[in-house]
Amino acid sequence: MIKKAVILAGGMGTRFLPITKSIPKEMLPILNKPALQYIADEVAAAGIKSLCIVINNDKEAVKRHFCPDPKLEALLEKGGKTEFLKAVRDICNMDVEFAVQKEPLGSGHAVLCAKDFIGGDDFALLNGDDVMFSDVSVTKQLCDCFLKYGKSVVGVQPVAPELISKCGIVNIVSSEGRTYFIDKIVEKPKTGEVSGNLANLGRYVFSSKVIGALNWIAPAANGEYQLTDALNRLAARGEAAAYMFEGRRYDLGSKIGYMEANIEFGLRDPEIGAGLKEFIKGLEI
Repeated sequence: MIKKAVILAGGMGTRFLPITKSIPKEMLPILNKPALQYIADEVAAAGIKSLCIVINNDKEAVKRHFCPDPKLEALLEKGGKTEFLKAVRDICNMDVEFAVQKEPLGSGHAVLCAKDFIGGDDFALLNGDDVMFSDVSVTKQLCDCFLKYGKSVVGVQPVAPELISKCGIVNIVSSEGRTYFIDKIVEKPKTGEVSGNLANLGRYVFSSKVIGALNWIAPAANGEYQLTDALNRLAARGEAAAYMFEGRRYDLGSKIGYMEANIEFGLRDPEIGAGLKEFIKGLEI
């Protein structure tokens, strides 16, 4: 069973300036919860009890959100605001700790910042830019695949042909159901360079071997250490697979992805969904 998870939330959020000058991108709300909490909830729904969030030095707001606030809880309890009290206490029912990435040196470097937390254990890894809507936690789907095959797993979904050259695409060797055995991931491939259209979408379950692979990779031309390079070391040895997960992914690194997430979660909200639907239908734009 996978017992640990790491969320990468150390990015600068430059595409959302000026708001990210003061508010971390991962704390931007989807309805009344920060995006990062949806990702933590996905981890919890997979049965994982220990979480490490990798942040940079300017993201104290993330720590404040996930740490207990006895003063606030006491005020809510005194005021009889039980619904809000429950919402605050339910923010995270896991053991949460933080690791700091002091320099923006890439996703591979960010994972190594959590090396002490990971220890020698297998772990789930989630990109803090991606929120999933699914009936079954996407992380749980990948954990189940990992436990079945014993290989590091990357979560994938098909993308349109015109998007292949803009994504990281897995090269498929063989498949079994929704599981695809791969020998590499190619970032922004050229035509004919990969054998399909399954894109890496920010969810992984890794064997502890990935830490050794990360220690061996060299920095890219921009000085960053890329997680894909470590994953490719595993894939070349037949130790990696891709799983085509069920669910919908929202890229919160883009404005359109952020707005789409708010619309879907808003329409599904029992309190405001019906009113929001009528509002959208009545728009004349």
